[in-house]
Amino acid sequence: MPQSHHIHDSIAMRLGLALDDCFLVIDDEGMISSCNEESLVALEIDSDDLVGQSITRFLVNDSWEEMREVVLQSSTGLLSTEITLSRNTGSNLAAMAKIGILQDDETGSSYFLIFSDSSKSRPDLTSSDYTRLAEQSIQGVSILRDNRLFYANEAYARISGYSKEELLAMSGREVWQLIHPQDQQRLRGRFREYSEKGSTLPSTEYRIVRKDGEVRWVESFVSIIDFEGSPAMQSVVVDITEKKAARERAELYLQMAGVMFVALDVDARITLLNRRGREILGYKGDEAIGKTWFDHIPERFRKDVRGLFERLITGEIDQVEYSEREVLTTDGQERLMAWHTNVLRDDRGEIIGTISSAQDITEKVEAQNALKKSESKYRNLVEQSSMGIAILRGDPYKIEFANQRMAFMLGYSVDQLLELEAREIAELIPDAERDRLIDYLWACYRGTPDAEHLQTKLVRSDGAESWIEVTATTIMFRNEEALQVVVSDITERMITELALKASESKYRRLVETSPDAIILTDLDGVIKMVNDDALRLAGVEDESEAYGKTVFSFLPVEEHDRARWGMADTLSTQDATPIEFNLERPDGTIVPIEIGSAVVYSPAGKPDGFVMIGRDITQRKAHETELRAATERALLYLDLLGHDVRNQLQAIIAGAELAQSLSDNAALKEILEGVKMGSQRCEEIIRKVKATERLHVEPLRRRDISEALSESLVRFSRLHPDVTVETHIVTEKDSVILGDSFLEVMWLNLLENAVVHNRSHEKRVWAHLTENEYGYEIVVQDNGKGVPDSMKEGLFDIQRRFGGVGLHQSREIVEKYGGRISVEDRVPGVPSEGASFKIWLPKAGTL
Repeated sequence: MPQSHHIHDSIAMRLGLALDDCFLVIDDEGMISSCNEESLVALEIDSDDLVGQSITRFLVNDSWEEMREVVLQSSTGLLSTEITLSRNTGSNLAAMAKIGILQDDETGSSYFLIFSDSSKSRPDLTSSDYTRLAEQSIQGVSILRDNRLFYANEAYARISGYSKEELLAMSGREVWQLIHPQDQQRLRGRFREYSEKGSTLPSTEYRIVRKDGEVRWVESFVSIIDFEGSPAMQSVVVDITEKKAARERAELYLQMAGVMFVALDVDARITLLNRRGREILGYKGDEAIGKTWFDHIPERFRKDVRGLFERLITGEIDQVEYSEREVLTTDGQERLMAWHTNVLRDDRGEIIGTISSAQDITEKVEAQNALKKSESKYRNLVEQSSMGIAILRGDPYKIEFANQRMAFMLGYSVDQLLELEAREIAELIPDAERDRLIDYLWACYRGTPDAEHLQTKLVRSDGAESWIEVTATTIMFRNEEALQVVVSDITERMITELALKASESKYRRLVETSPDAIILTDLDGVIKMVNDDALRLAGVEDESEAYGKTVFSFLPVEEHDRARWGMADTLSTQDATPIEFNLERPDGTIVPIEIGSAVVYSPAGKPDGFVMIGRDITQRKAHETELRAATERALLYLDLLGHDVRNQLQAIIAGAELAQSLSDNAALKEILEGVKMGSQRCEEIIRKVKATERLHVEPLRRRDISEALSESLVRFSRLHPDVTVETHIVTEKDSVILGDSFLEVMWLNLLENAVVHNRSHEKRVWAHLTENEYGYEIVVQDNGKGVPDSMKEGLFDIQRRFGGVGLHQSREIVEKYGGRISVEDRVPGVPSEGASFKIWLPKAGTL
């Protein structure tokens, strides 16, 4: 045994020798280490047979471990109880006992057991004996008899705030004034009841009023003893003010806690349910007390909960650290709860039930599930987005999330972005743009940005720069505030905008330098922009005289309806065919103009206005008048040539034929034949000229060029049966051009031109018609004398007159159809082997 134990045993032994009651010292293992003579007599045993034995050997129905546990858990460290001891002779001894802590430090624990035969009168404690024991106690001890204090130890004096002398000098009334007025009546009744019975009063809590007026809570253990030959009340008092406050705080917490507390007895009946528990389950007041807890467990796992409860009650397990399970409310709803459960034990350590705390996590779990779904949708949306998205958080900030598009735009993987430090993130922005972007992001974080978005640049991992548009907003990310940054790659858009600005600049320069008047209006004809030539044409000096006015204000009233019709037709048909108007200047001058208009569209693709291009056609009108007069004169001459001159030629031919028939002179007849043939050629020329008289008047229409060639060949063969014609036609089923009735004239002119100057004994003509992507190629070849190189270039020049009337007519017809005509050698480089005339005509719809 350690030395300190010997010292305590020695002290205890001396104390025991001074007592008239039986006295035992018991060590931490329940072994009796010391005793006094009275205990040997009472147990009818020798010292050698008692010391060193376990106390449990002498206890009949009581458990030393349970009593010791009660002492350890008691706030006073003292237990008064009745026990039954077994004597060495086999008989039992009913005794009143007090058990307390003698020593409890790092060297170990020991306890004292004072007992006396309850069947005998208690022996008196002499004042000196009692004092030696009581003065060593840490609890307040006092003896009250006849409402007077006859003894109080130092601990009692310290608790009350009075000195021992002051306490012992108090009258009975003053002694009762130590007790709080609200507790006096209750205590008087209890003291009277237990005095009459002569038994020990169970522990009682009440308030005392100290000398300084402070109110303290105490726990008192009162027993009736013999003191100097008379009954007296012995009171052992412990200051429990702090303990009481802590207990009240605990009780308040229990009721005010935001979680449910529920206590069950061993039969799973509810013995405690706090306010939050009543709110969750739907009870009022004490309605839940006594009800079976399993009625609040859903049937599907009620069996499992019963099994878990049995394991707790039987001591197989002490607690259930955490579990999630639903409970049923009184209206049948289920609430998901997070549980923590422990067993409850009484003073003897026996399990008397369970205590559970539970937090309602129904909404939390639902919110978490909804959040998971929302986060899943958010992630899917973000990952499929065509924009780069990143979430920044922390100080210094880091990228907490980035989608694949953001990683692609920066030239990194997502994992690489998440590892970047704040300095490396800042380096993703060019130096010249960095401060501006950081200021913008901080403003977005504070909710005070100057603009919804910011255009700047970023630097890819390969060093390349690209234009981006940034927007940012604060969001909650993993329960913390963060900044969500959305980035759009606008490189192509910026290139387009720069090109557009350059184009607009060129357009404006073009508009300003254009010799035509250019006007921009809205859909109602209100002028929004004009160039200088438009102002000059309108006869105004400043653009303010035009802006805001309608184009109709510059036209005579009789022209307004036609102008409105023209705008409506342009809007519906997109036809930009120019229309002639008379412009009325502010000075009253009328100027003939020609205006073409086109629809202007908004960025959304909707009609937004008109752009009108006009020009002064005063000179053109004068030329047209002159041309009309010249044409009328030409037509007059042509009419005279075709009628009067032709009649005279007929008369010459008739006279020559008559003269030939009346003369026998061969020479004269030959001369007359020459006159007749010359006249016939003149008549043929006049016929050809008259044939195309209406060439420029007749409108174009759809004509089948292959069909026209076939008809022309039939007619040509009837006129020239002695000419060999070979044809080669390679076209689609429908070979259509925009032509007129002169298409056959073109064909016949080319075919006749191939034979009229052909002096070959065997005249041959080749006609080819082929098709390409945009039109048709016509080739007419002959085996005549050909066209010398010196004449090819001017053959179709009407001023040089190398070609005949038929070729010039063919050129006019071809040009009217939008085609072209040329002449080559049939055999390249050998003009004398014949000519090859080539014509190209566009397909209908390609002009």
